[in-house]
Amino acid sequence: MIQKSEILQSFSHGCIVSKLWLCNELEKHASIRSTIHIFGSWYGNMALMIYLRQKIAFDKIINYENRPIMLIESNHVLDALNFEQKLDIMPVDCNTVTLPANPTQLLINTSTENMQNAGWFQNIPG
Repeated sequence: MIQKSEILQSFSHGCIVSKLWLCNELEKHASIRSTIHIFGSWYGNMALMIYLRQKIAFDKIINYENRPIMLIESNHVLDALNFEQKLDIMPVDCNTVTLPANPTQLLINTSTENMQNAGWFQNIPG
């Protein structure tokens, strides 16, 4: 069950400001990416910001989250923007994901403080 307070927290001033800062920094270095992987995507706010700002070209964004209900809710919002062709959702523990080596992909994790261990980091392709 979704908690209204948790959705509101995902749009708190601090969460939005930090994601906007990250967008600004990424836009300086990552103008074209094949795939953007967002670990711990929560309600998809990072994907939403990247999509709406339109400053990073990408083929696909994949939101990873271990709580499937959050992915379903974020998918509803992003679908309303006709984003569905460029969006995949993965209900999975990010610590178990192994990404293929691809220099044009981008991995974002703004939820490191909520992850139980560093398996996600150890699985980043070299």
